[in-house]
Amino acid sequence: MVCNKLIDIDIWIEVIKLLVLIVPFGLLYLRWKNTTKTQIKKLEKIKSEFSSDLQLLKHSLEKENISYRIQFEFLHQKRAESAIEIYQKRQGLKNAIQKEENDIDNRLNEVRKTFQESEIYYSIEFCTDIKELLRLFERKRMETPKENPEDKELIKTISLEIENKITVLTERIDRNIKKILSAHETYVI
Repeated sequence: MVCNKLIDIDIWIEVIKLLVLIVPFGLLYLRWKNTTKTQIKKLEKIKSEFSSDLQLLKHSLEKENISYRIQFEFLHQKRAESAIEIYQKRQGLKNAIQKEENDIDNRLNEVRKTFQESEIYYSIEFCTDIKELLRLFERKRMETPKENPEDKELIKTISLEIENKITVLTERIDRNIKKILSAHETYVI
């Protein structure tokens, strides 16, 4: 019996040794599992909060984007309308100068006034071209042949130079107007 009790004690000693090894790992595993579940719950909560914040931010950005799109579409529309008006009045002025009509001053003033009212819509380069063109038209209008034949030749030469400059500027302005009329928001005119 004593032998049986010793065997039983040896078995219990072995069981205790195993338990001493297994229990800490088991407890660590349970703690890790519980901590992981808690962390997962916290992460899901944070994810949910970020998701709702992200949705609010997306919605806000979409509203702002629509607002800017409407604003720029309106500005582009106004710019296109004024470009067409400037073009039409400039063509009328050019034709009047070529035909030497009497209402050149009125036409020149119409172009100048239309441009001044819409100058804000255009780039500095475009405005400089329009102003230079108006100056050349004014100069061409003032060049009238005199009775003296020498004056006529000088004026004819000057007039041709002015006409060439007008042609170059007109072509450049026309390219810019075409860009305006087919423009996306990326054009700077």
